[in-house]
Amino acid sequence: MDDTVIGMICYLGKFVSGFLCAFSTSPLMYCIGMVVEMFSPTTFITVRSIGTKLVSVEEQGRLNALNSIFEALIPLGFVSVYNFVYKKTIDFFPGTFYIVSSLTCIPTMILLGWLYLQRKHDIEEDKMHEQSTL
Repeated sequence: MDDTVIGMICYLGKFVSGFLCAFSTSPLMYCIGMVVEMFSPTTFITVRSIGTKLVSVEEQGRLNALNSIFEALIPLGFVSVYNFVYKKTIDFFPGTFYIVSSLTCIPTMILLGWLYLQRKHDIEEDKMHEQSTL
């Protein structure tokens, strides 16, 4: 299975779990959302895997360092966004921050979909090139 497909599945799980938690009407429904969310840490692994396949061996150390920096800094920014959203919506819909979290997955899912289609196109192009040289 292609790394981008695995990544899209992971981000789709994060997306769905956010909505499950936001609109849960029972503890069981909330727990199901959390079980789906348990697979989201694999997104970091998939992004690293895709990245190491896109850069040369000499640049993989830099890429991993950059990934580590972003993995450490991004939660800092999101904490303040989540706090702001939660404070503004706690009185009428406290699950809004789950929806905000789900919506942040959309750009990544689009990017992973584009990478998948690009890779598929490149493979087809290589096959056509090989057939034309025979």
